[in-house]
Amino acid sequence: MDGPLLLTRVVRKTVISFETFNAQGDASVVQVDCLAPELNPQPLIGILCNDLLVLCRDPSDGKDPMSAVDLWAV
Repeated sequence: MDGPLLLTRVVRKTVISFETFNAQGDASVVQVDCLAPELNPQPLIGILCNDLLVLCRDPSDGKDPMSAVDLWAV
């Protein structure tokens, strides 16, 4: 199973700093892990290899059938 697809959103883990105050009014900075969506549509080619999905980017945008592809994610 393989074919073209359009990846419309990627969600990445990021760290955000927050300033908190204790009961005495002292400030401290806390690092919090959270998820941040990125809207970055990308045309990719998906190739399902047994239990792995390989996502590749075609630098020629489909114009050259013999073009090498760039590995985007596994």
